[in-house]
Amino acid sequence: MKKGHSLICAACAAILLSAVPSQAGAAEAEYVYGTMDIPYADFYRAELAGSTNVYDVDAVSSATASKWAMNEEGKLVEGTFNKANENGEGGQILGVTFPVAVKKDDLKLMGDNSYNFRETENRPDVYKTVQLDGSSVSFSAVHDETPVKLSGNASISANTSWGDYLVNISDKPDDMGAVYGAVIRTSDNKSYAMRHLENIWRGELAWSSGIRKTEPHGNALSYENYTGLIGSTITEITYITKNGYYTAETSLYVPVKFEGNVTVENAPVSSGKISVKTEGFPSDYRQEYSVKDLETSFSGNTVSFGSALPGSYTLTVKDANGKYADYSTSFTLTTDKIPAVYKDGKIIKAENASDEEYSNFIAKLNGVKINDAEYTVGGKRGVKVLTEDGSIDMNAVSGETKLFDGKDRYAVSLTATGYDRSLDFVIENKPEEPAVTTTAASPKPSVSASSAASSAASVQKTSSTPKTGDTSKAAAAASAMALAGLAAVLTSRKNRKK
Repeated sequence: MKKGHSLICAACAAILLSAVPSQAGAAEAEYVYGTMDIPYADFYRAELAGSTNVYDVDAVSSATASKWAMNEEGKLVEGTFNKANENGEGGQILGVTFPVAVKKDDLKLMGDNSYNFRETENRPDVYKTVQLDGSSVSFSAVHDETPVKLSGNASISANTSWGDYLVNISDKPDDMGAVYGAVIRTSDNKSYAMRHLENIWRGELAWSSGIRKTEPHGNALSYENYTGLIGSTITEITYITKNGYYTAETSLYVPVKFEGNVTVENAPVSSGKISVKTEGFPSDYRQEYSVKDLETSFSGNTVSFGSALPGSYTLTVKDANGKYADYSTSFTLTTDKIPAVYKDGKIIKAENASDEEYSNFIAKLNGVKINDAEYTVGGKRGVKVLTEDGSIDMNAVSGETKLFDGKDRYAVSLTATGYDRSLDFVIENKPEEPAVTTTAASPKPSVSASSAASSAASVQKTSSTPKTGDTSKAAAAASAMALAGLAAVLTSRKNRKK
């Protein structure tokens, strides 16, 4: 009875509510939804609110041919808008094309200054609200009813060519969607906005704090707003995506970087030691050395090592106090001994060389010269001149160019990192001559004169008979000829009697 009574009451309530206009519904009717091209400064202003370093976020300038314009769905800077430079070289990423909610009346008042508003049919799940105060337009922080906490591990590196620092969160979900922005927050209540291409690169975040001021393509890095990150602790990283906020709580110390330098001289692998030189290091930097893939010991600026193979190695200088960033450099251990030879179309292990030495040489191959043409071996764009068993791949190509293009002779030189000499050999590529089959003459048997005559007579009698090798057929043919002759004689005699 109570259940039925409650259902009746609920139905009555629904009827009454339907007769009274909903305040939420009325408020909803005031708004229209769509997208706007929001400059970075306007997009991030509310996201940085409350921090002690609020600043206007600049556009990103790029001298690259096209990366700044790759803003289509699934592309490198999806969700951004841009303009080309007047000189036709490069362009600027100005900001983000993002979903918004704006009052209909305000949209009318904005007129042509509507941030290129484009209406959509449905209310988006994630959007910013547009506020109009006189002629001033502002945007709220992102409305997201279901923000996501990231559980992946956070890491930071002070060794990156894209700036001074690089931060990444592992195991980001596949459904995170395009990254429209990102904010790094620190324990001293500062927030830092990240922009596309210069800071946001396929989900990784990188920035300059004034030590490295250009990136590999020659673009200048904007560092003035990121100097405060040096020596701070990052407590939160938030990605602003197509599907809302994705936030990771972290505790990442940003080690202090400075304009120092570390160098190591190349050395013969047989020397057993290398010399290290550091410049510009602070006096309180407690230097500790390590070399990846090499057992070492240290004494002053000398690094000693035991058994080693030729090749390139990386030495890292670390601050034992943990205050300063690590510094790294590469060096090469060399030899003039080649543990491989060319034989019968293959590169094989040389006599007295170990399997390890041979495998190291093959792994360190970095170039090949074929007659007068030179190619890089290995890497993403390098050619593959050897097959897995060490055979020379005569079908190898570089792009659409065949390395072995049908010549009769190839002078080949293989070079490898750490090996002072090249492995030189010649490939003869003469076309094969057709095989000629010959039959050895059998010794003639010794026969008597009478046997020879008999044989000759036999040959004469059967010379017109096909050589089938079947003696019974030959005998039958001879009998048939004899019968035909007898029949002819008898017929002749019968005619004479007539």
